Amino acid sequence: MDLARIQSDRHAPLLFIIFRIGPFVTGAIQSLTGEYRPGFFFPLALFLVGGLLLLSVDMDKGKDEASQYKADQQAKKRLMASIPPITITTARDSVSRD
Repeated sequence: MDLARIQSDRHAPLLFIIFRIGPFVTGAIQSLTGEYRPGFFFPLALFLVGGLLLLSVDMDKGKDEASQYKADQQAKKRLMASIPPITITTARDSVSRD
């Protein structure tokens, strides 16, 4: 799945900036130490932090909120469909031509 599609437009640039930080920090560590091995501890730490964050996610609550959101969006769509369109006429349109 494309990450840009699941992120809001407001947060998408931040997501891609985060993806650029990892290689930069790994390269900086390698440049400072002169070895490749210490540079890979940073991505490993990021994976561990991400795994811990995933463990804190309440899947049942997320499913409930997603189904409620979907129901709200469908109700909103039905409401908008039930409102008749507004027709704007000008004085010129209301005068019949002979």
